[in-house]
Amino acid sequence: MGKYIGSPWGKIRGKVDGSVGGAWKGIDWLRVLVLPISRGSLEKYKDYKAGKIASYSFSYKQMNVRHVVMNSLGYLSRKYYTLLLTPWLDYLTKHPSLKLGPMNAFIKTNVAPFFASFSDSKSKEYDAATNTPTLISLKVSKGDLEPIAAITSATYTAGTGACVVVTTKDIFGNGALTDELYWAVLRKPILASAGVDGTWEPALTLYGMADSTKTRNDEGFTVTLPKGLTAEDMVLYVYCKDAAGTIGYSDSVAIQIAAPA
Repeated sequence: MGKYIGSPWGKIRGKVDGSVGGAWKGIDWLRVLVLPISRGSLEKYKDYKAGKIASYSFSYKQMNVRHVVMNSLGYLSRKYYTLLLTPWLDYLTKHPSLKLGPMNAFIKTNVAPFFASFSDSKSKEYDAATNTPTLISLKVSKGDLEPIAAITSATYTAGTGACVVVTTKDIFGNGALTDELYWAVLRKPILASAGVDGTWEPALTLYGMADSTKTRNDEGFTVTLPKGLTAEDMVLYVYCKDAAGTIGYSDSVAIQIAAPA
């Protein structure tokens, strides 16, 4: 809360009614309080595309953060809560000082790298073919256990739905060969068009393994996905959990899925 310093005609610090005051290098200043205006709303987008407002009144950066990044991450965490957020809940249970819920932790971790992976996040609108964030930038798991050292390959055959995953079992920290392996696959499109007015709806699809049957020592596994998908639309994530569950999960490691050579 703002306050007067001195007399009612003296210095102002902070917000007072419609004014805001402060000091810079010993010089007092006072100006009209200007509240921030959202320039990335859907209404602003429609007005800009229709030529009703100038470019300075609209921001593709704000539009992309709000309607692509936040919508997509929120959609994933709500629709696939149990499958996606189990590692995050485990991590937060072990770190209560963070005072976050699993959805907030997932979004907070991913919003910056997901937004940064746009080919042009500031001056262009979302385009599924040319200007979209990359799925490989996302983390689907968070934890204190050592991650898998590397995913060597992930090859998907559309005719059978089989995705053969090859991993390494190198250990450099608190990992063990008995650590359980888990996987998840995210498939584009990130957003789907919801009409001719330029609106979109989140459309990401998540596949994953709820129960582990493989360990680091197996150096891979075969994933069963629906048939007829496009390999280039999918990214695979692998993460671990120690057998006793005392350390918990690891951060996920990602790889772009490829079609057989």
